[in-house]
Amino acid sequence: MRWDKEWSGRQDATQLKPPEGFRVTGRGGGWWYLEWNPVPGAIGYDEEHEFSEGVRRTEGTRGGVFAVPPGDERSARVRAVGAGGVVSRWMKCTVNSEGRLCVDGEHQPEPSPPGPPPTPVFTTVTGTHGSVTAAWNQSPVALSWDARLLDSDSEPEQTVAVHAPENIFYGLEPDTRYGVQVRAVGSMGESAWSETRWVRTLQDDGHEAPQRPETLAAHCITDTSAQVTWDNDPHVEHWTISVNGQAETTYNNGKRLTDLTPDTGYTVTVTAHQGDADSAAAQVRFTTLPEENDPETALPAPHDVIVRALSPTEIELTWKQNGAVSTWFASVEADWQERVDLRRHSMRALFGGLTPGATYTAEVYGQQGWDLSPVARQAVTLPERI
Repeated sequence: MRWDKEWSGRQDATQLKPPEGFRVTGRGGGWWYLEWNPVPGAIGYDEEHEFSEGVRRTEGTRGGVFAVPPGDERSARVRAVGAGGVVSRWMKCTVNSEGRLCVDGEHQPEPSPPGPPPTPVFTTVTGTHGSVTAAWNQSPVALSWDARLLDSDSEPEQTVAVHAPENIFYGLEPDTRYGVQVRAVGSMGESAWSETRWVRTLQDDGHEAPQRPETLAAHCITDTSAQVTWDNDPHVEHWTISVNGQAETTYNNGKRLTDLTPDTGYTVTVTAHQGDADSAAAQVRFTTLPEENDPETALPAPHDVIVRALSPTEIELTWKQNGAVSTWFASVEADWQERVDLRRHSMRALFGGLTPGATYTAEVYGQQGWDLSPVARQAVTLPERI
């Protein structure tokens, strides 16, 4: 073992406690990953595997995927990292091909047989004129959830199975009281139904509600990112986009989601807003890819980016990029949130209908298979007149 002699060597002086609560989860085919409990005061964790090259830094409490040959075992070590470079002592974890875990020489007890997942707890339940959106807490042992809508007499109207902790019930009546319940489904059974959360849909105020966002789609999905887009509507003031229950406002008809967890299901919900009126919500689900462990295959960022104003309302964007690239995604965005997105198969993009005198930031990144390059940016200010 390359670093085995270092285990008993000098440890860094630290006030951080080392990670605890180690557990191992099988990914199938002899592949495993380590998880541990969060350490108070830690801003990240260092992990190094027995045959790896160097230390891997992660902000989360789950390590990288590693393989254990049949009848063999593999070791890794993990330490907590605090502000200013302060670190805890290393913790050595050894896993055999049957998933038996040993931490710093002590065999971990066999996990108790799992039972049904805990009953979910709602985080938000909101209503629009014709829909109700419900979100609840995530459970690590839940494989899916059953969500159901109740009428005012507590009778079930709709029951759906979902694979993310959020659901939207469509086609509802305005100014009507509805109830929502949810239960978790695991490998060892189902939880009890949650308490009922009641909500009233909005009244029909006479204003025409905007249309539900059309062609909502997720694409360019990798292990940690995805692109979500929908059709633009000039009558919409803004949109609310929710990712697994975490909502934010956007003025763009698209968003690149980053810092996602590999091999994880996500539900994206988008609602359009105009004045006091809200559209019905659109929803798309996707699952990120398993973790990529070969950074050498990453695409380089576009280079030699040139942004040129062809007129007070038109911009030309050109660039170069090394390596094989099938598609580029280019956009321009003004300081006041006007955004235009284009998909191109050549290293040139034209953007028209822009605002004279405005400053725009152009962005471009490439795609090859499931790989996305880093984003390259360049700014330009359009002239007021020719």
